[in-house]
Amino acid sequence: MPKRELKTQINACCQRGDTLWVGTNRGLIRYDVKNGQGKRYTRSDGLPCDVIETLQKTPAGDVWIGTLNGLSCLTPSTGLFKNYYSQDGLQSNEFRFGATFVDKMEICILEEITDSQCLIREG
Repeated sequence: MPKRELKTQINACCQRGDTLWVGTNRGLIRYDVKNGQGKRYTRSDGLPCDVIETLQKTPAGDVWIGTLNGLSCLTPSTGLFKNYYSQDGLQSNEFRFGATFVDKMEICILEEITDSQCLIREG
């Protein structure tokens, strides 16, 4: 039987300053473009799922992550994740590939697979 490779697929990315955030099918990667150092975050670090479909960094610095099994907010300064699921009021645990943005009023908007939107206001 031929040897199978597990490939990493990039699904989403965003950059603020020297930090590049990359969402993959194997977790979230934080990469410092200045010094070339990186860190991978997975379920063992607190993500609800390793398959990242969308992500957005807010003006306050938090990273919102839409996965195939819930929504997560990472506070980079602490490295802690806060996870949200349908039982917390989401219409679905699954988020749409790449469907996220921050509007003029600094509200982070992520689109769920059910075509509903999850609005996140900071502050």
